[in-house]
Order: sequence, then C-alpha cells, then structure tokens
Amino acid sequence: MKPFVLGIAGFIGSGKTTAGDYFQNLGAEFVDSDDIVNELYQPNNDGWLKIMNYFGRDFLLAGNQINRRKLAKFVFQHPGKLQILNHMIHPLVAHEVMKIIDHCEKDVLVVEATYFDKQGLLKYVDEVLWIDCEREILWKRALKRDEIDRKLFDQIMRCQKKPEKIDHVVTNNNGRDELTSQLKDLWYEIQEKNHH
Repeated sequence: MKPFVLGIAGFIGSGKTTAGDYFQNLGAEFVDSDDIVNELYQPNNDGWLKIMNYFGRDFLLAGNQINRRKLAKFVFQHPGKLQILNHMIHPLVAHEVMKIIDHCEKDVLVVEATYFDKQGLLKYVDEVLWIDCEREILWKRALKRDEIDRKLFDQIMRCQKKPEKIDHVVTNNNGRDELTSQLKDLWYEIQEKNHH
C-alpha cells in the first residue's frame, strides 16, 4: 500500500518543520528535505560532487565540508546560479524521496521542502499544504533562527516561489497553538480520505 503523501511548503521561517513534527507525533512518517540535502552534501556524495564540479573548491570548509552559508549567500545574490544549483540538487532529492515513499510503512508520509515543482517533488505528493505567514513575522523568525541579514532574507524571498499546486492553506502568524489547531483539522481530513 502506497502511503498518502502530503507536501509541506512555505517561505523561510513559515513553520514547515513545526508542522512536520506535529504530524509525526500524530503517527505520520516525516521527511525533511533539508536532511536529504545535508546527506547529499557530504564529501564525495552525489550533491557534493556536482557542486565541486561546477562551483569549485572556494565553497569548501576545512574537512572538505560544503560551506552552505557561503554557497547560499552566493546563489541568492545570483539567481541564475541558484537555478543551476537547483537543477543539480532537486532531482537527487526527489529520487531519495521516491525511495522513502517506496519503503514507507505508515499510512501518511509528510514531506517538507522549499520547492515543489512539476518535474520534481510535485510528481510524488498527493496534496500540498501551504503555510502562510506575514512577511515581517517570517523575517523575525529567520533572523532568530538563522541569524541572516535583511538583505539576504529579501533575496531569499525573491527566489522562493509558491508551489504550482496548493491543496490546503494554514496560517502561522500567532504561534504554535493557532498553527496546530488548523493542522489537527487537516489531519482528520486526511484520515477520512485514507479510510474511504
């Protein structure tokens, strides 16, 4: 039995991981695409090799780790380079997600990612949840969590796009309680679908 696959999308700081953790506590399997990217970026893994071949050793830290902060800063300042990076990494991420779906033993699998496009992750999810949030709140959260400056935040926001297909929208402006009560309703809706 293939699980019901829900994609969680939202801009930086919108609360995607919070939502994923919440669903996991309710019994879903949760995949954070960031964890997959971290794995792909390990020295000599597929993502690492592609980045080395194209961007070069300038983006390495000691121990051959990719300097993700430096790379992020660079690609968000040069959106053309971001597209190239995304074309390299997204298919690898989508492929890993596909493998996880194949081996999933839960009824529901939740995938958190920044990008859901028709060529990539959108192919593998049944529905997409968009977490909406006011820009100033996103900025405060991103600042607190990632210590990024306003300029980089604005560059990231310019580059992040909503998925081409959105099935559900929740808002996350007023903290965890507001978010989780909406997620709880959605969870029941998914359970209903699954058992019909």
